[in-house]
Amino acid sequence: MIESLFSWESLRFGLSLLGCFFHPYTLEESEGLLRREAMDRTKNFLFLCEKEVFAQQRSPYFQLFRNAGFAWDGLRSLLESRGLEAALARLAAAGVYLDIEEFKGKKPVIRGDLCFRLDNSLLDMAQGPSVPLESSGSRGPRMRTPIGLDGLKLQSSFLPYLLRSIGASELPVVLYYPMPSTPGVVHLLAFTLAGKPPAALFSQVPYHRPGRSDVGRRLAFLVAAARLRGLHLPLPRFADLRHPKEMAAWLSQKCSHGACVATFPGSALHLVQAAKDEKISLPRLTFILGGEPVTARKRAALESEGHRVIPWYGTVEQGRISVGCLSPSSSDDMHLLSDRLAVVKRRPNGDGPSRLVEPFLFTSLSPAAHKLFINVENGDSGAVEPRHCGCPWESVGLETHLHSIQSFEKLNMEGMTFDAATLAGLVEEILPAAYGGTPADYQFAEEEDKDGVTRLIVFVSPGVDVEEVELTERVLNALSASKPTITPMAEVIERAGTVVVRREYPRPTSSGKINPLRKER
Repeated sequence: MIESLFSWESLRFGLSLLGCFFHPYTLEESEGLLRREAMDRTKNFLFLCEKEVFAQQRSPYFQLFRNAGFAWDGLRSLLESRGLEAALARLAAAGVYLDIEEFKGKKPVIRGDLCFRLDNSLLDMAQGPSVPLESSGSRGPRMRTPIGLDGLKLQSSFLPYLLRSIGASELPVVLYYPMPSTPGVVHLLAFTLAGKPPAALFSQVPYHRPGRSDVGRRLAFLVAAARLRGLHLPLPRFADLRHPKEMAAWLSQKCSHGACVATFPGSALHLVQAAKDEKISLPRLTFILGGEPVTARKRAALESEGHRVIPWYGTVEQGRISVGCLSPSSSDDMHLLSDRLAVVKRRPNGDGPSRLVEPFLFTSLSPAAHKLFINVENGDSGAVEPRHCGCPWESVGLETHLHSIQSFEKLNMEGMTFDAATLAGLVEEILPAAYGGTPADYQFAEEEDKDGVTRLIVFVSPGVDVEEVELTERVLNALSASKPTITPMAEVIERAGTVVVRREYPRPTSSGKINPLRKER
């Protein structure tokens, strides 16, 4: 994202962004928007379809609707008779959906005689001046998703209600993300637009001071412009991922009554462990965690130290998707932000990465969405269920819960995502060619250790002659090359000690197959 975020396509965007900082969402506005938009979901979806699909014959969704036999009147009748989610499920069964490979342009969209390759830019929703957010590239070429001021405001609109619901309205907000990065800067902007500019911004990797890079200069310009108008925004400061004692000390000294810390689950664990090692007494922290699964072990490790855990879930293309239930039934039980999104599941079929699971299909309901989604896979699957929990999210109409969320095509480590195909390439070709043996002599596993930290285990048959340090470096280089970015991802996972080599035979499945990758938690 960030190379162009602070180049700003126009002065108007920059001035408007700064102006919005001084008119943040109030708690009353946040709660009112959630309640109103949750009530108007079907009406909002019809509005989007009328404006962005049936009035735009270039829209890929127009082609899918027409191929499935749905005109505008037919869609409206379907929604009136079945309701939103049932209608979306019926549309998906009729072929109105995009799987993850179609959405990413990795294969053509084929529905009977209809065949086309998706131009992803046709789904962009930003109006007026915008800046491009950039996906991780874990699923192929890195995708740019323009986001305008309305999109940024959408990402901040629920935050005052979230902070009030978790009892954190008066606590300082602290961010801990690699800088520069999309999550780091987007959360800096979103919390500021919600009236809670972060008190501090820590980075897991060294941040180049202004003058050392274009990004540093542009970030410094934004911070300086805000400060000139009386709004203090923080610049990043380094807190080593493996042992962030500087951040632990700052929290102990500056936040005696607690703080709300937004970061990745792995980074939260490293922070708590560093405080224990350095005998630093942390205040009670409320961790808002995303970017990788919040497993039962990770959650328990943090809660056993007296801290609170609130999971949330989102993607670059969709923005925030769900936020943690306050009466959870599982470690990652969350409420779908159904004011802006609908979700159904699709039966497994075809030969793509989702062939063995029931993937999520998401649909946009807000005109401020980053992209127009109508039954689009995002590469994840999990449980979708209505449940009465009695927590504040239910009281504003958010009754759908998501939990047990897993990706079926990527790895999540230290908040970074990596394409499983990269690891398969290492197993099938690169490692056997470099060190000998066959693909059956190598295997990767995503495992969670006793402290809840996720590791990438490289199993290597004992008979293969290889230096572990050299093999680790080769794996890190391959992961880094698979997702080029201005944030040094290889450095992030190297600092975390994420890659571990084990001299053991790869483990077969119950059917005797040796898969290149397996997940164990």
